[in-house]
Amino acid sequence: MNLDFERGDPQNPKGHAFIYFHSLESESVCFATYLMVQPIEVDVSKYVPPFLMNQMADIEKDLAAFAFPPSPEQIDHLDNLKHLANVREDDLIYGGKIQSNDPATAIGKVNEILEWYSNLYQNINQQISDTSIDPNIGADVNEVVYSLMNDRDKLEELTKLIGKLRYAADDTEGRLSQETEAQIKLLSKHLSKNHEVPKIIEAVKTSDNASHKLADLYLQRSFHLINESFADLSKIEKEIKKLEEIDRFN
Repeated sequence: MNLDFERGDPQNPKGHAFIYFHSLESESVCFATYLMVQPIEVDVSKYVPPFLMNQMADIEKDLAAFAFPPSPEQIDHLDNLKHLANVREDDLIYGGKIQSNDPATAIGKVNEILEWYSNLYQNINQQISDTSIDPNIGADVNEVVYSLMNDRDKLEELTKLIGKLRYAADDTEGRLSQETEAQIKLLSKHLSKNHEVPKIIEAVKTSDNASHKLADLYLQRSFHLINESFADLSKIEKEIKKLEEIDRFN
């Protein structure tokens, strides 16, 4: 079964997704439900009363991945659902056409898609787990993790690492400084070149306040780039240019 991802990547499912259907009776009528694969394994036996212990396997399966509502509900506007998926950064899957007066068949179709989606999610996470078993390939684990991040998550991670590098900058030959810089360079491979990560690293490793200010401006510039805040971007660019000229003459 091939899932029709309208938003998201079938090779890197997020674990949460909207799925929508068109009605067989009318193309303008749409139905939707929400899929969730639980990211944390739970020992359900701790929360289940004794009289339900015989149904433990079914309960655990139902809680590991589920769709709610179980039968897709009619929605007013498909564009609103697509906008919501973008805002929440959910996957968006088109499930095809269903009969509005046949909820049993609709539930079966949702469960089939849920099973496939859950398998996709679990497979990619199993690959990450298998990779992390070998302590000698920790960089490969980060490579996989960074490839799964969206641009905002990557910049937030970059901001944390820059703060860590700034803390370790006084000991330029120390292990913490070297490892942090290597991690930043690895992350930079998953960002476009216009974020100019090498300039940020150089500015952070320089001890004067002007350079640290320049590093902060570079980071602000990156966030304005992904947000397409062009007015703010223009202001930041001017401040960066001034500081770069001062640094050039010093």
